[in-house]
Amino acid sequence: MRHLSLLRRAVAHGGLRWQPRTSWTAASTITSNSRSSRSSRSSSSSSTTIVPEPGTIEERVVAALDALGARYTLELCDETLSDTREWCEAYGHTVSSSTSCITLASKKEPKTYACCLVMADRRVDVNKKGRALMGLSKKNRPSFAAAEEATALTGMIPGGVCPFGLPEGVPLFVDEAVLSSGEPWAACPELPPLVWTGGGSRRLKVGVDPEVLARIPGVEIVEGLSTPAPT
Repeated sequence: MRHLSLLRRAVAHGGLRWQPRTSWTAASTITSNSRSSRSSRSSSSSSTTIVPEPGTIEERVVAALDALGARYTLELCDETLSDTREWCEAYGHTVSSSTSCITLASKKEPKTYACCLVMADRRVDVNKKGRALMGLSKKNRPSFAAAEEATALTGMIPGGVCPFGLPEGVPLFVDEAVLSSGEPWAACPELPPLVWTGGGSRRLKVGVDPEVLARIPGVEIVEGLSTPAPT
């Protein structure tokens, strides 16, 4: 697996800690972003290795990526710009290469939950595909889980929920279209395209080769999970 060039630097940033790391099983870089620096597509010479602090949700996400042998890259972002369209505009990415990880919840007790990953320019087919995949009746059709429910289920913050590091037993459905989507790697455009997901919190984004999604334990790749979003 090809590694991206890394510039290692020790910088404190809340629960995320930049420091030298001698061996990586994947290409893990982070571009230093700020609201005054709008483009995240800088050269690899401005990249920095990131190691999340122990016990944080970001650590769990990165550990899951490493366990899968994923090729991925990490980017920090302003938490107020974490929502997909704002993040894309601020940091120079495209909505068509970004994903949304949606938590669905049944209407009635006992509650049934599932996470669905679709491209951000599409929407989950909740009433047909979602309901069928969750095994729910028409009278108990699912809807989007409340923010508090999503956090309690996944341990992640809405706006940062991602398919990596979900607790065991949480159903994960990935739209087949995600596997053939993406944008070029900034530092290494000859690599396969990557798609963007949350990183567990609103301050971290993960760019990942979408082929790894099919290797997440228990995942189900679903044809037609999404429909075009209204324009």
